[in-house]
Order: sequence, then C-alpha cells, then structure tokens
Amino acid sequence: MTVNHRLLAEEHLATAARHLTEHPSDMRIAEVAAWIGQGYATLALTPDPQAALEKVVVQHIADSLTSGSPAAEALARSLLTELDAAGLNITVAVDNLRATLSGLRRPAGG
Repeated sequence: MTVNHRLLAEEHLATAARHLTEHPSDMRIAEVAAWIGQGYATLALTPDPQAALEKVVVQHIADSLTSGSPAAEALARSLLTELDAAGLNITVAVDNLRATLSGLRRPAGG
C-alpha cells in the first residue's frame, strides 16, 4: 500500500487553516495540525528508498542478463527467482530494461 503523503499534508494543513478561522481561540489544535501537515509535506518530497533500491537491482540484473557471460546470467536468474519468491516481482521491469539494453548493444547495421 502506498501512502500519499502530499494528500495527507494538504488535509492536515486544511484542518489547521479551518481551526484558525472557525475557532481562533483553539490555536493549539491548529498548531498541531500544521506541524503534522508540515511533516507529511516533508515526506512527500523525500525520495522513496525502496523504489531507488529496486531501480538499482533491476539495472544490475538486466545488465547481467544481457552481459553474454553465462555465469553472470545464471546468478542474475537465480537472484530474480529468489526476489520473485520473496514478493518483489520485478521480472517485467527487468524484461523491459533488457529489451532496451539489447537494442542499444546491437551492432551497427544489424
């Protein structure tokens, strides 16, 4: 499940604004809602480390599978199988990148 930090930030900041206009005497709730909103806004701008790691893993597996080295290809296939079994299904991403890499490595005129 993906968390939409931007949406959560907007909701909390809207709550803060509403409390400031509708209940000016209740400044503490507005203040807390604003702080929570700012926290979610920061998270919305922070890159997802899992997505970055997945991108690197996909790149390395695709490179190994298109390297022409039987040993590298065997290790990459084994890793891909293990990752798929663990629930990180990146086969489609690897296949798409392999197709791109294969096209880039094709000799000129061929």
